[in-house]
Amino acid sequence: MKLKSTELIVIFLSLISVFTTACQSSRTPTASVKQIQTENGGTKNNWSGLQLSEEQKTKFQEIRNHTRSQIEAILTPLQKQQFQAAIAQGKNLQQATKKLNLSTEQQQKIREIVRSQRQEFSQLLTAQQKQQLQQRHLGKR
Repeated sequence: MKLKSTELIVIFLSLISVFTTACQSSRTPTASVKQIQTENGGTKNNWSGLQLSEEQKTKFQEIRNHTRSQIEAILTPLQKQQFQAAIAQGKNLQQATKKLNLSTEQQQKIREIVRSQRQEFSQLLTAQQKQQLQQRHLGKR
């Protein structure tokens, strides 16, 4: 089955959400998938069974940290404070940036950052892991 680009975006935003929230809860790059699932309640089904390798977990953590730094770099001090507070409350990137009153330029830059992160995440997943995510996404419809 072919997925539309919007469906892939949803899948990868889910990836971003899970890993960004986990970043706040666990600063160690080798946090287990079980920790991420438990600390990010409600996302268990997204990751159970994917069997991420330790290398994948470490790289996901690095990408998450880099993405968050990139986003924080384009925010005003007040926006940065609000963003950090939202992340600390367990909100994902989309939720954390939603109420920041971002300029059009900031919104575009964040979209580009997220697009880049999505591509990096996608490159780390095996074909089987990608297929599993796609099947789960289709099953939720």
